[in-house]
Amino acid sequence: MRDLRTTTTLVHRNLASLLLQKGELVLAERHTKQALLIYREAMGELYLWEVADTTQHLGLIFAQQ
Repeated sequence: MRDLRTTTTLVHRNLASLLLQKGELVLAERHTKQALLIYREAMGELYLWEVADTTQHLGLIFAQQ
């Protein structure tokens, strides 16, 4: 996988919870300094959602081709 972190969008934590409830995300947790990493594999790419420590929001980082 090529990881080109060119786009970052802040998404509220509740949206991630909602997506998890709908089964749209596969959760792979790793708690490090209050960070929660959520991975979703789709269309052969891996999307990384990372909870920002200070903003308590979700940073959506796209792994693009």
